Amino acid sequence: LKIPLESRTDDYILEVTNKVFNLLKKYGGGTDGRGENYDLVQMASKLLVILIRDVNLTQVKDDQLKLVFDYILVDVLNPLKQTTAFGLLSAVLSRRLVSPDLHDVMVKLAEMSIQSHLPQVRQSAMTAVVSYVKNYSLKKKTGQILDLYVAQLSYEVESGRLVAAETLKSLITVLHAEQIGTHAQFLLVSMAPHLLNDTSPVCRKAVASAISALLTVFKQDNVDFYRRSVMSWLKADNSGQNQLACRLIVIYLDSLGDSLPKSELDEIKNRLPKCIKGSDALCIQGLTLLQRLVRTDKCKIFLNSSAICEGVFSSLLHAHAWVRLLAAQIVGLCLGKLTEPEPLKLNWLDDSEKIKSVLLDTFEQVNMADSVTTELSIQAVKNLVALTKHAITSHADALSLKFLLKKAVKISNNELATTPNSTTRRTLIFNYIAAVCLQAEPAAVEAILNVIITPLQREISNVKGDADLRSHCSEVLDLLKSRLEPEVLSRAVTEAEVEIRRKRAERSAALKQNLVLRPEIAAKRKLKNNQAKKLAKKRRKMEK
Repeated sequence: LKIPLESRTDDYILEVTNKVFNLLKKYGGGTDGRGENYDLVQMASKLLVILIRDVNLTQVKDDQLKLVFDYILVDVLNPLKQTTAFGLLSAVLSRRLVSPDLHDVMVKLAEMSIQSHLPQVRQSAMTAVVSYVKNYSLKKKTGQILDLYVAQLSYEVESGRLVAAETLKSLITVLHAEQIGTHAQFLLVSMAPHLLNDTSPVCRKAVASAISALLTVFKQDNVDFYRRSVMSWLKADNSGQNQLACRLIVIYLDSLGDSLPKSELDEIKNRLPKCIKGSDALCIQGLTLLQRLVRTDKCKIFLNSSAICEGVFSSLLHAHAWVRLLAAQIVGLCLGKLTEPEPLKLNWLDDSEKIKSVLLDTFEQVNMADSVTTELSIQAVKNLVALTKHAITSHADALSLKFLLKKAVKISNNELATTPNSTTRRTLIFNYIAAVCLQAEPAAVEAILNVIITPLQREISNVKGDADLRSHCSEVLDLLKSRLEPEVLSRAVTEAEVEIRRKRAERSAALKQNLVLRPEIAAKRKLKNNQAKKLAKKRRKMEK
């Protein structure tokens, strides 16, 4: 609670201030965090913070400020004193007190914000530097601070590089457009390479955020310079420059939301196929850029480019998972255009062979899935559902629903035969079956019932199988009940159960027969089963 003192005058405040400084000068050095001297110095420092920050009558002499700065530089390294030290510095900066030593102190703090191993020191030092640049008219000294942090983007420790990028973003935000304008081109050219060269994704993201902040304060001439530089890098024969150009265009679109001139869009359209066919890193950047452009491609410049579409389709089964994901997301965006109030007419959607190729590649994406909840798995199933709906609506003569569901069931059967302990592909396929049956007519569902009911019923009747998968199949079967007549579904379930039992009996008989006809194989199988039981027993003991 702050209560103003009625008898407060210049003389009294000056006397109190001088006495506080005398206490700090006499007892401030050498306290080790214990004893009465330490408590005295702490209270004196806190009082000084209040006098400087809240009492406008307080006047601090140059020699006293120098004493404050000496204490700050020492105390920020002491965990017991750093809170008070930074509080004292914040009070000085908020009052905009001027001293010949202040800039040198702030440069040392800037270095400390990069080099310190303590997160709280790095954060407090960074905040102090930003406050200093914001509150003081530094003129040419602003460039020195910016140069220091730009140079530290190559610092060997990740935490230091991250602070450098975050501080640059904060400095760009607090400086006016006029102040940053003279440094704009230097900052862009200096920060851009770190979008690719930094090994840390966190640091790359921080640098991208700083460049985004820079774009928002650019004047038009700097924006033009940005676009000219980016387009020249895109046209270059160097894949690294192409990769950087794609990344910078994405940042431009995300930051400003402006559409590029048609001449630049045409140049990007001509260059993108080469980027997509390039190295993994270049392909990822090219597809990321294409994804951003497709979202706002109202004139179908990119969506109807055969070269770009071929590049996207060839990336659906790329060795790199990120490339497969980006390609799947772009296909999903194209399919999403079909549900808009004014759907776009896309050339490749009229080609039944192309639709079939994309469908089969998307099925293969599901076949490669290793988790149900990954973005790629979810996107692949969404694409399959949308492609199936379009295929049976517009290309029913070339692609039947029965053909597509047989492909899907084949994937689930293959997982059961090769990796029965994994349920990822079966879960995804059953999700696909449920979605397709939900949007199809009851007559169409009845026509393909014999294809889909067997794998569902097999999982439901397998009491030793995965409980979650069994429950999931029961939910799909309940959905089918809502789409079909009860007797139709009941008859199909009964027939499927009879067939499943027949095949299980045949397999059991074959195994028993092998005990007589091929005893060596039976012996090996028994040894293998016994070994598996031992390992399972050992694993259970270790878990306990």
